[in-house]
Amino acid sequence: DPHYTPTGRVNSLRTIEIEPNSTDATATKVNIPTLIQGRFALEQDRDLFEFHAQKGQSLIFQGRTRSLGSPCDLSMTLLDEKDSVIAEANISGANEGTLTKQFDSTGTYRLLVEELNHFGGNGFIYEIEIARSEPGFDLSLDVAKWEASSNGAFEIKVSCQRRNYDGPITLALESTESGFKLSDNLILTGSTEANLKVNLPKNLEPGELVH
Repeated sequence: DPHYTPTGRVNSLRTIEIEPNSTDATATKVNIPTLIQGRFALEQDRDLFEFHAQKGQSLIFQGRTRSLGSPCDLSMTLLDEKDSVIAEANISGANEGTLTKQFDSTGTYRLLVEELNHFGGNGFIYEIEIARSEPGFDLSLDVAKWEASSNGAFEIKVSCQRRNYDGPITLALESTESGFKLSDNLILTGSTEANLKVNLPKNLEPGELVH
C-alpha cells in the first residue's frame, strides 16, 4: 500500500552506548537521526540518551530487541529538562517498543531506556532508531504461524499504530504460493486493527509449509 511508510534503518551515524550513562550528567549525547545500539549488561541497568529537539518537531523512537534475537523487552521514557515524564513507549503484542512525540518547546530532552523486568546480561542487547516522524503507520502481528485444514481458512489479527494518518489501509499477502483469497483486508478509516481472513488454495497438500 502506498501509504505504508516503515521506518527502516536510517542512513546516519550509529550511536554506541557509552557506560556509565545512568545519570543526567553522564547521559550519552545523540544527534538525530541516529540508530542507538546498547546493552543491559547488568540487572537494574538504566541508560540515558540526551538530544535536542525543536518546538513542533515530531520524532519516532522505534525499539528492536526480539527481532535481533535478544530476550529483553524495552521500556522507553521521555524526560524533559526537569526530569518530568512527557511520554512513554507503547509495548503490546509483537510491538518491540514504539514512542512518537511532538515537542511543545525547543530544548534538551533525555530518553530513559530500561529492561522492562530489570533483567540484564551479555545477551540483553537492543537498538533504538530515532527519526523524524512522517505521516504513516506501523503494522504488527500477535503471532507468526497459523494452521488450517486443506482448502480451509484462517484469520490474521493485524494491529496498526498510526502516525498522523487516519485514512484506510489495504492489506495484501506476499507468498511463495499463489491462489490465496483474502477478505476483510481493509483497516477502516480511524481504526487500529483488522482480522484479515485468508482462504487457502486448493492445491496445497496436507502438512505443507508456506511462507
